[in-house]
Amino acid sequence: MKIFCIGMFRTGTTSLGYALETLGYKTLHGPWWSDGMLKDPFYEKPQMWPPYYSLIKSTIKNYEAFEDYPWMYLYEECDKWFPDAKFILTIRDPERVVASTINQYGSSGRPLWKMPSRNKIIKRYLTHFYRVVNYFRSKKNLLIMNLEAGDGWNKLCPFLDVNEVNLEFPHRNKGNYESRIQN
Repeated sequence: MKIFCIGMFRTGTTSLGYALETLGYKTLHGPWWSDGMLKDPFYEKPQMWPPYYSLIKSTIKNYEAFEDYPWMYLYEECDKWFPDAKFILTIRDPERVVASTINQYGSSGRPLWKMPSRNKIIKRYLTHFYRVVNYFRSKKNLLIMNLEAGDGWNKLCPFLDVNEVNLEFPHRNKGNYESRIQN
């Protein structure tokens, strides 16, 4: 079985990846890409993926679980390629996504004035959320988790049909910040 974390950036995907690893799944932590693939994942274009399908499929064969880029954009393909796969959509308050994006963007050394607007970040997040929910609406292989709201082992383990672990759920990349971006 393959497990794909398909939450948008800054929604707890890294924490979920470490949780899957804790459960014993061989996990590919992202972002992952090969030479020639999109280097700025904010500007995803669906038509860019087909030339990389065979590389992506061969990479998938080496792991059981996947988090971060590019998996959130490839959920339809992965669902078709691996019909028994499970998908986990991590969610978060959109304003917290904006604040976390600013924090991450700024800490990477890139100037904030080059960053997409607050509205663009929220639109990307919400568009992704609605596309995923719509795609999986009649399927039973999607779990939605809000790690900030306290979702953890008690929600993840039953979905994966594994025993709960007696450990604190991992939380990576925590930040204490406020949104400073303008519309």
